[in-house]
Amino acid sequence: MVRKNAWNQNEEFIFTEAHKIHGNKWAEISKYIPGRTDNSIKNHFYSIIRTLIKRIKKFEITNEIYNDEQKCNQSEYLIYYLKNVFKNSNQ
Repeated sequence: MVRKNAWNQNEEFIFTEAHKIHGNKWAEISKYIPGRTDNSIKNHFYSIIRTLIKRIKKFEITNEIYNDEQKCNQSEYLIYYLKNVFKNSNQ
């Protein structure tokens, strides 16, 4: 049965761990999350990315990360920010 409701915390954790291993291989990741199709997983991932980009553009970030932004260009900063988000979501 395909699930269309909001993602729960357990699914988010499984997704981040599987993404670390398999990267953007959505069909592989879908094997770990019953009820979620490879397309819904891909859409969820890009939804997260779009949300983070919007937050960065609006400067809705912590002072610690904001200060480090001056050391990086925009693309390097985005990668840095995303790594911190995934690292902090697993703690």
